[in-house]
Amino acid sequence: FCHRAVYGVCVFFLMIRRPPRSTLLPYPTLFRSERSRHPQVILARLEGHLAALCGTARSISPPAWTRRPQKDEWAPVEIVCHLRDVEREVNLARLQAILVGDRPHLSASDTDRWANERNYIEQDGVQAMREFCELRKSIVERLHSLSEGDWRLPALHSLFGPTDLAEVMAIVTEHDTIHLAQLRAGLAQD
Repeated sequence: FCHRAVYGVCVFFLMIRRPPRSTLLPYPTLFRSERSRHPQVILARLEGHLAALCGTARSISPPAWTRRPQKDEWAPVEIVCHLRDVEREVNLARLQAILVGDRPHLSASDTDRWANERNYIEQDGVQAMREFCELRKSIVERLHSLSEGDWRLPALHSLFGPTDLAEVMAIVTEHDTIHLAQLRAGLAQD
């Protein structure tokens, strides 16, 4: 676990500043490369992002959890709640659908709106972090148990078209990277 986590942490810390919102694509194109879709790389990034998020969360003071860096940007609690809910309702659901389905259809989800709808700003950031950690650990454990063939199980994504489990999990790592950079940039403004 440690050597894989170190790789993921290194990837995260390379992304010190978040680019302006206007330059962010829905997901970077990194997950389309063959190397980024390799199970060992994906697992290392998932574990490393978890370690980076845990380390960053430990440094957040109680008042900083709900402080927004800018009026229209998310506070740390909103970022962590978003990651938790996406992990539960999107990532875990997609993993399960691919493993049990016959080329399942994966719908796109507008998860950004959840921040307001679910009132993330009023939630407990530390508790959300704990829940995210448990969900991520369960996904990583499940992924470690898969065969090479399982990683190639097909699905049809409503935005990306034909895909497989490896690419879907690579997308998860890119989503992590975006929000870890967002969290780090917001905290750097304090």
